[in-house]
Amino acid sequence: MADYDRLKHPVFRFHPDQLFDVGQRICDKLLERLQLRLLALTVQTWHIHYVAPATTIPLSTVVKETKESVRFFLKPSQPLWTVDFDRRYCYDWERLRERVLYVEEHNVRQGWSRQPWSQLMNWDEYVRSMIG
Repeated sequence: MADYDRLKHPVFRFHPDQLFDVGQRICDKLLERLQLRLLALTVQTWHIHYVAPATTIPLSTVVKETKESVRFFLKPSQPLWTVDFDRRYCYDWERLRERVLYVEEHNVRQGWSRQPWSQLMNWDEYVRSMIG
């Protein structure tokens, strides 16, 4: 509760009708601006999760582009995002696959396919691209 007392703006939540379009915008802009396809993405009313592939692009750049693409798309009258972000690094195939499945399961619970956006990279496609 103390965290809520420190907020300068009301908590922002995406409307359920916006979730797919927000995800589409994220995928489109990451591909357009960074040539980056995500491995997994879910958009919930109060947060997003995604799994980025191994890349030389700094994670801070990927997150900044994600946040800006949604902010410009929705044009809210208040801030949407916290200053920082949570990150988890996966150092082996098993952990990476678990993380992808965790994110995809959120989409399934919403009644969507595991990968509802066509720009997402299929797991098998990614593995083939990494190991040849």
